Amino acid sequence: MTTNKSVLISLAVAAQLLSFTIAAPSRRSNVALSVPNFNDYSEGDAPDIYKLFKAPFTGCFGMYRDSTDCVSSKPNDSYVKVNPTNKDERVMEINLRAGVYGTSQKGTGGQFYSSEFTDDFGGVDEATYEYQVYFPSGFEWTHGGKLPGQYIGSMDCSGGFMADGTNCASTRLMWRENGEGEAYLYVPMMEQDPSFCAKCAYPEMDSECSDVPHCSLNRGSWSFNEGKWTTVKQYVKLNTVGKNDGIFSLWINGNLVMKEQLVYRTTNDMQLSGQFFSTFFGGSSQKYAPNTDQTILFKGFKLTAGEA
Repeated sequence: MTTNKSVLISLAVAAQLLSFTIAAPSRRSNVALSVPNFNDYSEGDAPDIYKLFKAPFTGCFGMYRDSTDCVSSKPNDSYVKVNPTNKDERVMEINLRAGVYGTSQKGTGGQFYSSEFTDDFGGVDEATYEYQVYFPSGFEWTHGGKLPGQYIGSMDCSGGFMADGTNCASTRLMWRENGEGEAYLYVPMMEQDPSFCAKCAYPEMDSECSDVPHCSLNRGSWSFNEGKWTTVKQYVKLNTVGKNDGIFSLWINGNLVMKEQLVYRTTNDMQLSGQFFSTFFGGSSQKYAPNTDQTILFKGFKLTAGEA
């Protein structure tokens, strides 16, 4: 009887271990979830971001989404174009109109959120996001503009919305004057270590965090070049609740330009949701607006649940 009981206990323990082993990869899979192919379109087409990226209407503008423009009026600001450095490849072109900045006017660029991690896993704790961006020769940098990243929790963390550790966070990038790059993070600033906040270019924070919505992190760590493709790769690992052990790592053209430790959340309900595609001039004043029409090209999108 003792032997049979021991066998039953051993089988139960083994079953629990097997269950854990099977469940874990669904949250930490190294499979790329989004690898859109613009070669399926003809030049001049508006790419359908619902089919390519699983993008909902919420938070979307300037894009074509499932037969309906996200901003309910055409023309769109996104089209398929032949890659200027490879005539056999098609890429996505974002148009930015002269005199326009921010997100309140038509012609600001394009934006959408995807929800792969929420839809497939209910959210994940770590993810890698890659894409390539091309600024044409003569690009008018002005004072800067937004570039894509990831988002955590809800879609609210942009436009000055305050992250508090329980609602949202985001990890977009920005280009700045003369093509300088920075990580543009909406994270709970009051939860950060002062050494992290001291690296934020705006606002100036020398020794302690202020009650501000975002951090312009490590401005000038790299620069974007005109007339060349730049490969961007960012890795986000959410912190253990109660600890300052979250990770933000960024590679530019294969070179690690920053690896920072920070707090993204104060509750385990906060999970990585998907990609936050966002590109426009601004900023919140006319000084960000270009004097002439501009374009930015994108390709090579890859979103991976886990480290890649």
